[in-house]
Amino acid sequence: MPQSVFNTRKITLGKCLVFLLLQVLLPLQSAWSQGSQRIVAIVNQEAISQFDLHSRIRFVIFSSGLPNNQSSYKRLKRQALTGLINERLKAQEAKRRKITVSRQQIAAAIESVEKRHTLPKGGLIRRLRQNKIDIFSYERQLESELAWNQIIRSEASRSELIDPKAIDQQINLIRANKGKLEYLVAEIYIPFDAAETATGVKNLAERIKRQIRQGARFDNLARSFSQSASAARGGSLGWVRQDQLDPALADVVRHLKRGELSAPVKGADGYYLLQLQNKRIARGLPEGDAVVSLQQIFLPLGLDAKSSAVQSKLKLARSVAAKAQNCDDMDILGKESGLSGSGKISNVKLSSIAPNLRQLAQELEINQASAPIRTEAGLVVIMVCSRESSMNEAIIRQRIAASLSERKAELISRRLLRDLRQSAFVDVRQ
Repeated sequence: MPQSVFNTRKITLGKCLVFLLLQVLLPLQSAWSQGSQRIVAIVNQEAISQFDLHSRIRFVIFSSGLPNNQSSYKRLKRQALTGLINERLKAQEAKRRKITVSRQQIAAAIESVEKRHTLPKGGLIRRLRQNKIDIFSYERQLESELAWNQIIRSEASRSELIDPKAIDQQINLIRANKGKLEYLVAEIYIPFDAAETATGVKNLAERIKRQIRQGARFDNLARSFSQSASAARGGSLGWVRQDQLDPALADVVRHLKRGELSAPVKGADGYYLLQLQNKRIARGLPEGDAVVSLQQIFLPLGLDAKSSAVQSKLKLARSVAAKAQNCDDMDILGKESGLSGSGKISNVKLSSIAPNLRQLAQELEINQASAPIRTEAGLVVIMVCSRESSMNEAIIRQRIAASLSERKAELISRRLLRDLRQSAFVDVRQ
């Protein structure tokens, strides 16, 4: 056989093999491409593809420590899709409000995650690539949450500032709960609109609980699926008292053992999974001292004074207290009434005041007169002219204000997301 004929046949055979191989591979590649781009949901005319859903499930499996198998994929499918729908709604609202997130903000968020997990700089991205997780999908998730945080801060700034009386009320509750139990609690919150029915939401919470029992980390599932502000902290609520929780939730927490995970608990707006991480005896407020200035009216009256004399002095004391609108008024009224023992006590530490007057000096509003107080020497009416908190108390007030602000932001976030879901066109195609 001539050499040229042999070479021609060899080349022709090779081309035929390549052609046949392409005929097999191209349909597979095309099918995979079509499958990955198949639309699984529409959110206000914006599509969520099978690839988006696949990427989110892979990330949840990676971050939570669940087995990377088909069973995990099936269990996570509904939860992951709900998260993607909420993410799209948040991003669309940010776009409507012309809120943008810079690359620097995304980089800072990634660096924060790396620090939380003690990874070197760039370590998170390397790990995502090693586990074949789409980087763009993860960054899009971060961008949505960062934009949403800006929206909530903007909404919260438009509402009223935290009332100092609300802070005072919390301080009084902390004092009242000294010596009682407080709990370190984490939560995963699933709102009622996360599924078509309340039963569907409960089933979703049950699936998350099973995943935790099978080895998934509570904090990572909270970050992926909880619709609460605490999700950013892995679901942690910090140390809480029973009065700070919904009564139904407080009753469940009270009966949990350390490390125990609750069954799904129905709240006013959704289902909760609660984990009791620790408990302790509340120590109350840290020891601190405040400096106060007082105006007082003193009416001398012996312990053996007749009833008529006592009533006369009480009438005068009540009259002065009712008329005085501020410390200057009280000073003038005291002088006009000839009460020589009256006057101003400036810049004294709260701890140095007599115990029977200390609590009043601590709790009275500025320029509020007390009721007449009976002492061994007579009757006293006091008014707080000024009160300066010690450093400890100032820090406590700041922390309480921050906590109350966070609760307010949480309510705003839930309400706004609920409103967005109710007004949105969402078509799930599964």
